[in-house]
Amino acid sequence: MKLCDIDSLLRKLFLYVFFFCFSVFACRFMLVLASNQPDQFDWAINDRLDEMVEFGLPSLEERVRLVRQYFEEHVLKPATTGSRTR
Repeated sequence: MKLCDIDSLLRKLFLYVFFFCFSVFACRFMLVLASNQPDQFDWAINDRLDEMVEFGLPSLEERVRLVRQYFEEHVLKPATTGSRTR
């Protein structure tokens, strides 16, 4: 058996065990996945998702607002108060 075949098999086994454990032992569990390429998820993941929500790119006005908010919180405020945020 090739190393790449073993790696693929281990990944599939991990997904199987992961989903089995959470479907049996946790009825109040939520897993949130985020991806720029959701079609790249394994079929075993997509098969178990209840909902998929797509968020489009922000408009120009929303982008400007986000940049201003970031600048005020992480540049202006620390510069005027002398504190640094991470």
